[in-house]
Amino acid sequence: MARLIDTTVLIDMERRRRRLSVLRNHTTGETIAISSVSAAELLLGIERTDSIGRRQRREQFAAAVFLDIPVLS
Repeated sequence: MARLIDTTVLIDMERRRRRLSVLRNHTTGETIAISSVSAAELLLGIERTDSIGRRQRREQFAAAVFLDIPVLS
């Protein structure tokens, strides 16, 4: 069974500009995943952003999340 990472954790990491390796260091030896709802919330955050720079940063962060962490339905 995987440890399910909540959206609030990911949003906090993006806002503090932390890399996913920080999360990996806290979950060493554990499988982690995010829910499809959390994935949708990350994408919504990209759409609702108020600046081009912030949008690009969120897009890059979300892309890294989706490459590194499985999304569960």
